[in-house]
Amino acid sequence: MKAYSKWNLLAPLICLATASFALNAVAQEAAASPDKKDATVKLEDFVVTGSHISGIDMAGLNPVVGISRADLALGGFSTVGDALRSQAIVSGSSLFPAGSNNSFTPGASTANLRGLGNNDVLVLLNGRRAAPLSSPGFNGLQTVFDFNSIPTAAVESIEILKDGGSAIYGSDAVSGVINIKLRQSYSGLSTSFGLGNTINTDSLEKKFALTYGATQGANSILFTLDWTQRAKLKDRDYAFSANANMTDRGGSDRRSYANYPALVYVLGLDDYYTLSAPKQNPALGDFQVADVSHGYFNFQSVTDQTPATRNYGFYMRAQHDFNPNLNLFTEVAFRRQESQIEAAPSPVFNYNEHGDGPTTGYLNIPANNPNNPFGENIEDEWYARLMSAGNRINDVVSDTPRVLIGLAGKFPNSGWDWETAALYTRNDVTNRNGGSVFDNLYQNALNGVVIGGTKLYANPFGPEDPAITAYYTHDNPTKASFELRTYDFKTSGNTIQLPAGPLSVAIGGDIRFEKLANIQTVDNITGNIIGGAEGNSTFGDRKVTSFYVEAHVPILKGLQLQAAGRYEKYSDFGSTTKPKIALSYRATDWLLFRGSYGQSFLAPNLAYLHTSQVTTFSDSQLDDPKRPNDAPRQIQTRGGGNPNLQPELTDSYYFGVQIEPTKGALKGWALTLDGFEFKQTGLIAQLGDDFILAHEDTFPGLVVRNPPTAGQTVGVINYIVDTYQNIDTQTYKGVDVALRYDWKTASVGTFRFTADSTYLHSLTYNDSETAGTYSAPRFRSNFTTDWRRKNWSAAVLVSYLGRYANYNGKGNIAAQIVVNPQITYSGFYHTDITVGARNVFDRDPPLDLHSSTAYNNNINDPEKTFVYLRVSKDF
Repeated sequence: MKAYSKWNLLAPLICLATASFALNAVAQEAAASPDKKDATVKLEDFVVTGSHISGIDMAGLNPVVGISRADLALGGFSTVGDALRSQAIVSGSSLFPAGSNNSFTPGASTANLRGLGNNDVLVLLNGRRAAPLSSPGFNGLQTVFDFNSIPTAAVESIEILKDGGSAIYGSDAVSGVINIKLRQSYSGLSTSFGLGNTINTDSLEKKFALTYGATQGANSILFTLDWTQRAKLKDRDYAFSANANMTDRGGSDRRSYANYPALVYVLGLDDYYTLSAPKQNPALGDFQVADVSHGYFNFQSVTDQTPATRNYGFYMRAQHDFNPNLNLFTEVAFRRQESQIEAAPSPVFNYNEHGDGPTTGYLNIPANNPNNPFGENIEDEWYARLMSAGNRINDVVSDTPRVLIGLAGKFPNSGWDWETAALYTRNDVTNRNGGSVFDNLYQNALNGVVIGGTKLYANPFGPEDPAITAYYTHDNPTKASFELRTYDFKTSGNTIQLPAGPLSVAIGGDIRFEKLANIQTVDNITGNIIGGAEGNSTFGDRKVTSFYVEAHVPILKGLQLQAAGRYEKYSDFGSTTKPKIALSYRATDWLLFRGSYGQSFLAPNLAYLHTSQVTTFSDSQLDDPKRPNDAPRQIQTRGGGNPNLQPELTDSYYFGVQIEPTKGALKGWALTLDGFEFKQTGLIAQLGDDFILAHEDTFPGLVVRNPPTAGQTVGVINYIVDTYQNIDTQTYKGVDVALRYDWKTASVGTFRFTADSTYLHSLTYNDSETAGTYSAPRFRSNFTTDWRRKNWSAAVLVSYLGRYANYNGKGNIAAQIVVNPQITYSGFYHTDITVGARNVFDRDPPLDLHSSTAYNNNINDPEKTFVYLRVSKDF
């Protein structure tokens, strides 16, 4: 009672609106009244993703996938992001922690619907925009949403609109909308904890969550708290990813030229030299002519495959009902994601770095360095791996606070409801960037620095005094923030009565403020980081004013129309208006047809508009067509944003049928078949490293080379120039198939069998067919069997990712099949005890000889068998 009295005092300050649970209340009332058990139960209207109008029939107009809280648990996934990436409609390259050691967003977790782009999907929390990751991903310019920022314990369900939704929600809703519905009401106390680990390695995962909810009179509150921690895995922990030299598996040697000891070109001897083993103060006779047909350094032996992570936060929702027609609501959440993932020690490609080479200006090993016995400056071309500096460490902290407060209610005696709210949320990312080496300091160290009264020298050929290593190695912390503020209002209700039912209308609008700050250090801006990304700080902001109208028109019995339009005015590029029309026809109670046409758009991300320069490296190691004897290597690309960029435009078409017999031999079966097409124009893109290399003479000046050394006709590539433009087109066609069968037995329990598949029929990119090519498999499917009987339940999820062509078009990357079983017992003091495994058959990811990791870390999951125990109890 004392706790309740305190809550009564706080309620007017921190209350929040909750969604109606009338359906549950009706079901409880019917169960409590035996004489009414056969009476017809009237279902309450509800809002489904893809519409602002509440109504049971609205669910049939749009292709929406619903994932319940129970469904999320069936696959045994550790995070919301992992669960979403397992869906059949997610394809193409996504960001996930595995293999992210050299990415712009290490440890981030995204989902790429349809493979149209990680920034082409809009993510909502309880129907409102969520703050994206502040650190731009992929190319350093793309704004994406990090699912690590979701309060995991608070997730009630997820709805995925598989159709374009800009007419309803605005920009970003191109490939669809992911609406994460957080829990809105709960009574009691619930706790859970979990332990898990990979077999034969150590990635120990520990989890804890708590949920508390209470209601007294006009006040209600819900609070969740959760914490997860997981240890890292190294690439060397698994045989398939331990070695970048894949010649024994039919591939190439992808080890790096940047080796320890260094590989140097000696101008006076007109050849490349190295040592057989690291050595301090080596003599001339210790060196041997190097075989430069391949690299020597196996970076896979030191890099992390998955990061060490810690993720924790809370979510609170409260509500105060002033009267049946007015309530005050608030949501407060905070999430912290910590991840640490290590990349190999800094590589030196001296011609990419600033130095004091007398003739080149590159990093120079001077003739007076005691570790240089050649009697001349080594400045033309040399490669080294700075092992003494240790691994480069992406030590990332990402914070996401969120505060929402609003009013909701009903206009008395009108049938209309309304809601208005103010939202403030942001994401802040800091990266310590440990183990960074700086051009100027390393050049000083090569020249010799007096430390403690002794002149010490950096030694790229072997051991060196720790004091000189400490001189040139430091942290290089960067920061980024993305701030989002919105003020919205909406109202909906019935207008005139038509013969087939009421005409329903929703009207609303919002004002949105976005602000990005991606702050680089002076060393990043000046390119003073060895082997690191370069680029200027980025600051950008915009104001967006929007207004929308949506109508639900019952044309005839069973035939309904959704018509919507949204106008948005942007402070940075202008305005846009997008429409959508959807039709559905329920021919019988078991047969539904639907179709839609809509236009969507993606406003240029702020980083695309405001970043003046960004330096990246190619995703894979590339061959130089003009130097065919060189081993493939990653090549530096210098690009930048473009303030004149325009929105990407998409026309989407959908047609589908749902069949769900309610009686007869087929009762229990349900089939959904949807065909879709997305036509995109004005896509923001670069020409691409491969394209520029293949057409170097056609685009003079885009491939910048060093002067050729003696005996060479073409110099080594220094970097490629590639800026962003609205230049690409893409058409995506496919089919979604969902099949479900419910089977109830008297003796062995209840079964549910489901199959969800997506078939990519065609993916035409700039008139080139890419369906089935690298990272674009045609098939993706999930098969689930769920069984329940008394206190026991069990499930098996089988994920299938179809084969696709190898990078060079020669042969195929094999299909990947992952089996995740689990079993639960609930008869011990009302406690759920679950034991399960991911990848129970311990299968390696399909071999990809194009990648130095030996698997495609864009779409294939490398996780080996992971076993887990989960215990939860309601009080």
